[in-house]
Amino acid sequence: MSDDDICALPGDILYRRKFPAVHLGVYLGNGLVLHNNPKNGEHVSTLSGFADGREIKVNKIPDQLRSCVLSQANKIISLPKGYNVLFNNCEHTVNKAVFGTKRSDQVKVFMSLLLLCLGYLALRK
Repeated sequence: MSDDDICALPGDILYRRKFPAVHLGVYLGNGLVLHNNPKNGEHVSTLSGFADGREIKVNKIPDQLRSCVLSQANKIISLPKGYNVLFNNCEHTVNKAVFGTKRSDQVKVFMSLLLLCLGYLALRK
């Protein structure tokens, strides 16, 4: 997979399906992606490594934010952290690069559903 295979510019957000969630990364250009996974934590890999055989989609960011996103991405690359599904997953990493703060809406939704199910089970007793 090469730059010609996707229509992304450095700083754009890449995503692909990874059941039951979505896997996210920051496109760095030259076929490289910053992302975070359980095996390698925060790291840079090729587009093919990020894709893992799945279709990649692109979320364009405004041109005026590109340099800021890439600067934040480089800070993450210089001090990479390990993966933690609740506190440092791929969505945390991308949001840190884009917004400057770590957050994961996917974790919030999962935890809300879990609490709802536990509440339902508790009420059934």
